Amino acid sequence: MVTALADGVITMKGSGQPAVTVDYASSTTFRTMSGSSSASALKVGDFISVVGTKSSTGTVTAKSIMIGAPPGKMGRGPGGRPSGNGVAPHHTTPAGA
Repeated sequence: MVTALADGVITMKGSGQPAVTVDYASSTTFRTMSGSSSASALKVGDFISVVGTKSSTGTVTAKSIMIGAPPGKMGRGPGGRPSGNGVAPHHTTPAGA
């Protein structure tokens, strides 16, 4: 779930999980279940799913962000079960990979 928004930076946190910082740029694509969207559509409290690259410090640089997908409604955890931790899964590629 999105807990804070600043220019180009999203902070998200799941239940019992540490906060994750997500950086985005003009090249980041934003989508909702109904189609294309933009960063201006983001609100604190939104559920998001992020695809991007995770740095050694843990910050994720987003390539795409899906807005409004509550846990269990989009991404699935291991074995096809809903992730259940309050954050739709974020898919990352380690820096340098």
